[in-house]
This record gives sequence, C-alpha cells and structure tokens, in this order.
Amino acid sequence: MFKTYPLIIAFCCIACIAGIAQMHGKTMKTYNQADSTAVEPSSTLTSEAPINNYLVVAVSVLSAMVIGLLIRNLRLTRGQQGSAMDDSIDRTGVEISKETANEGPANGPLSENNASNASTDDPDAITLAASAEIIALKKTVPFLVSEIMMTAGPRKKFMGEENADKDLGEDVCGFISSADKVLLWLLDGTSDLHCLKNPENRREYFSSRLLAVSIAENLRKTYSESTILLGADTVASAIREVKAEWLEAIGKLPAVEKEILKANIAKKNFPECAATILVVELSVDGAFAAYRSGDSNTFLFRTGKEHELDFVESSLMEKNDESNDRIFFRLRIDESDQFDIIFNEPLHEIVRKQNINTVICFSDGIGKDTENLLKEEYSLAPAKARREIAYQSQETGDDKSICIIEIRERTVSQDNANPLVENHEQK
Repeated sequence: MFKTYPLIIAFCCIACIAGIAQMHGKTMKTYNQADSTAVEPSSTLTSEAPINNYLVVAVSVLSAMVIGLLIRNLRLTRGQQGSAMDDSIDRTGVEISKETANEGPANGPLSENNASNASTDDPDAITLAASAEIIALKKTVPFLVSEIMMTAGPRKKFMGEENADKDLGEDVCGFISSADKVLLWLLDGTSDLHCLKNPENRREYFSSRLLAVSIAENLRKTYSESTILLGADTVASAIREVKAEWLEAIGKLPAVEKEILKANIAKKNFPECAATILVVELSVDGAFAAYRSGDSNTFLFRTGKEHELDFVESSLMEKNDESNDRIFFRLRIDESDQFDIIFNEPLHEIVRKQNINTVICFSDGIGKDTENLLKEEYSLAPAKARREIAYQSQETGDDKSICIIEIRERTVSQDNANPLVENHEQK
C-alpha cells in the first residue's frame, strides 16, 4: 500500500502545476491581447478567466487535502506497527532477558546485547527471540514408574480344615513412592509352617503369611512417616514392632485357645513361622539401595549407549550364601508363664549402587525361562518382555511375584504451567 502513495502524490502535484500553468497562460494571453490591435471582445475574457481560476483553486485545494490525508494515514499506520512491536517485545523480549541474565552465554544468541536487539523494529529478530524463549522454557525431568505382577501358587500340603486355603498367597509385595524415590518390598512367607487362627473369627494370628504382611505394613508405616535411609536397623525395628503387636493380639485370645497353646508348648510343640525379606529403594538420580535376607533375587540395569539398557552384575542376581536366610518367629512361654516370641537376627546383605535406571525384583517362584527372559531380553525391549511373561509357564507350584521400578523422562515447561509435552517411554 505504501508503494502507491508516491504515485498519488505525484499525480496531485502534476495537477496543481498544470492548473497554475493554465491560469498563467490565460493571464499572459490577456496581457498580450491588451497590447494587440486584435482584441477579443471583453465578454470572452470576463467569462473564461474566472472559470479557469476557480478550477485551479479547486484542484489545488483537493490536492492539498489528499496529500494531508495520505500523510496522516501513513503516520497512523507506522504508529500502530510500533505499538504492536512494543507489545511483542513485552511478551517475549522481557522474558528472554530474564533467561539470559541467569543462563545465557555472554555473546550467544540469548546474550544481553542480542536480547536488547529484540526491541528493534526487525520482525526477524522478534521471531528469533520468541522461538528462543519457547526452547528455554522447557526442560527434561525424570520420574519413576512402578509395576507389580503376582499370582498365587497351589498349597503343597492339603489342609483338612473346613474352608481351608487352597492357594498359598504368601508372597507380599508393594511400594511407597514420593516425588524423588520409591521404596519397594517383597517378602515370601515360608510354607507348611504353623498357621494358628482365632476360633471366634477364624482370623490368623500366627502364620508365615501374616508375618510377611505385618513386616511389610510396618515398613510402609515407617517410610510414610520419616525420610530415613534403608538399612538393617530399619528392618530390625519393623520386626520388633511386629513382635509387640502379635503378643498383644495373643493376649486377647479366648481363654480356651490360650490353654491349648500352653499345652502344646509344654510338649515342646512350639509354633513357628518364617519369611524372607527383600527391600529396595531407587531414587530419580539413580541411587539404589537394597536389604536382602533370603532367596528373592534382583536384576539391575543402567542406561548405556543409544539409551539401551546394560545389565549390571551384583550379588543380588542369584542366591548368596552370606544372606540366604529368613526371619523366624517362635512362640514360647517365659519364666513368668507369659507368652513370648523369640526371633533370630537373620543373615542379610546390603547393596548400594549408583546410576541405576531399572530394578527388577522377583521371588523364588519365578521359573528359569522367565528369569532368563528378564535378564537377556528385557534390556532390548522392556515392553515386549513384560507382555511375554504372561505367556510363559512357570511350573514351580509356588507363589510368583515380579516387581519393576523404572526411571523415565518427560519434557515439561520450566514453571510446570503446561501439561506433559513428551514422554520418553521405553519400547
């Protein structure tokens, strides 16, 4: 549109010059005719001159008005463009200046000098600044994903009681997560030991399954209420809490049940139960810690080249004689003729690693084929390996549990105002 303004202005100027020239010519003609003998009638002079003069004046006035309007519109248009650029700079340039003040290189594309250039009238500079701001406002953050797969195996020894369990159901696993870490437990109650039930409500008060559940519950409560690190003291404290809770429950049993218990104990028939313990912790920064007493195993992976998973060898990947033990509870009568529970301090190991990306824990009921699948193929195609597990026959006749923790990444805005943009999930 701006290109047409000079043509219009030039046309108006030409019209003005032509009008002035015409008026000047008529005047000169009149002067010449006044000196000549061939003078035209005065009526002709008096009729043409005013008309031409009026025409010239009208053209000049209109030309001046058109030029004035064009100049006014030109100024308004440039003023609006300047305001729009200022608004754009307010929305982009200021935020970019904040970013460069904190992170930008001194002479880079987001330096203070270049950021100030964004306030110029160059549209390309404004676009570049806005694009740089969008990139600067996004970051990649890690997060934790947990998954549990379980199934109960058949009870090995028939229980002749009415409504007795046909399944074991003695694996207990679960996890508790916070913003930066996950605590996972996997306990396996020992089968075919004593299972004592309250005759009034048929609820267990002494069994391997209940022992696994009770220790897991106390671990969950402990880590829910504090930020202590995983260690042997934490597990020992949970075991002591279970002992106190069980003795309180036994003390509330019906009198007949208590008499039966004491009679059996007097005959050296001590009720016993046991469970293996595996507790692991993984943080978003890749810090890993584990406590193990028993034969549940753990596979560890870390991110290798081209984002593939590399298997990390550790003592947790198979049975370890130094920690192949379990926690035992035995019910007895003390010197004051009161019920008491004694327990061992089980052999255990504590393993710590750094830069761990994936943790896979599994109980001893998992078959060899599944164990090999998790070790050999999971690193190549995690999602495919997890699906394949459902089609494998374990053939162990035991409870089976697999617990997985993974660190993944997603791209979000710096201020978390925008929703999830991209999720880098393992295929």
